[in-house]
Amino acid sequence: QISDIEATEGELSFRLIDPLISLAEVQGQLGDHTSARETALRAQHLLHRRDGVLTAEQNRVLDLLIELDLKDNEPWAANRLMSFKKHLADRNWPESPELIVAWQELASWYQDTGQYRSARKVLEDIEAVYDEHPPADPDRLIDLYQRLAVIRRLEGSCCSYKYLETARDKLAGTELGQDQKLRLYSLLGDAYLLSQRDEQALMAYQTVSNDFPDAFASPAMPQQFELLYPRPANNKTFVRDEGRINVNLRLALQHPEHPDSGLKEVSEREFMQLPDLIPQGFLLPGHERDYQLKIDDNYNNITEQRVHRLVGFPYQYYYDQVIEALPFDQQTPESVNDLQLVLQFSVDERGHAEDVECLTDDVPPRLRKTLITSIRRTQFRPAFENGRPVKTDDMTLTQSFRIQQGKPQDR
Repeated sequence: QISDIEATEGELSFRLIDPLISLAEVQGQLGDHTSARETALRAQHLLHRRDGVLTAEQNRVLDLLIELDLKDNEPWAANRLMSFKKHLADRNWPESPELIVAWQELASWYQDTGQYRSARKVLEDIEAVYDEHPPADPDRLIDLYQRLAVIRRLEGSCCSYKYLETARDKLAGTELGQDQKLRLYSLLGDAYLLSQRDEQALMAYQTVSNDFPDAFASPAMPQQFELLYPRPANNKTFVRDEGRINVNLRLALQHPEHPDSGLKEVSEREFMQLPDLIPQGFLLPGHERDYQLKIDDNYNNITEQRVHRLVGFPYQYYYDQVIEALPFDQQTPESVNDLQLVLQFSVDERGHAEDVECLTDDVPPRLRKTLITSIRRTQFRPAFENGRPVKTDDMTLTQSFRIQQGKPQDR
């Protein structure tokens, strides 16, 4: 088809646009990234000639180029294209719902790539629009404030529950459906729980537990994230300033609670011990994605950027560190895919895990220790009976590490 159009109408025919994009998608699926990129850029050039550089019609091409950048380990190039997509939305749909959709997509990208401050700023732009034009569907408002709460937890804030309080207050005069009420107060209770405000969490859960006994019949993971990092006492935080960092600091790690602004001092001894440590960072609790991109500093060079893949469900761990926890002859993607651990434990009335044990044999000791530590550090939502929290025994959790292919933002 492309050859026929070129023969009759020339290589700059606008009728080539759709066939070229389709061809680029097929080339990308077949692994020919170079040809796919060249074909996609040719289609984009024709779109620019026909509709201008800021045409919204090029979004399909941009999505393909972003996917190719991710597959080629070029996250920063993909990041620039995502920002360009937002710019296109701002120019083409200034008063349209399509603008909110584009902003939400960009916020998801920023969150999935560890750019939490940027994600929060985009979500706050959406909040400003909703303040001026409240959405008809309460779920949209709940979604927004849930995402803002998640971002603040990932940034290390202790007060993320305030976003869910804002959602509750703004919806106070709105007639909520039963599912919406359950979701709102469950999220609010989870936010209180993760902030160690047990009494407020209990009150939020009790608001809906009698009406929805099945939803609280057994313990559950809170519906938010929490970053947990074992870190030494009295650690120092440094501003990201090369001159200052080089004074009495030769080795540095990104500070886990302030990924955009600070560094944590690491002694030479600690640095040498890093390969022998159990996997250090994980996201709580699990969610439906099997991995994310995490743009982070490399241990060896604070100016070098590195992509960390996170794997696992329900707990997520750095893929590289999971590999390091395996015996040398098992350090392959196939071995990670086959990993599956079953753990048993109890959850008390406060949501704390007790008597955690691994029921799976032949598990590397470091990995077993990591999973047990993960469960012990998880603040669960306790089960409720007649409006009161109760202890639950013989809970089981199956942890898998299967690696799935695809765009991280779609996982």
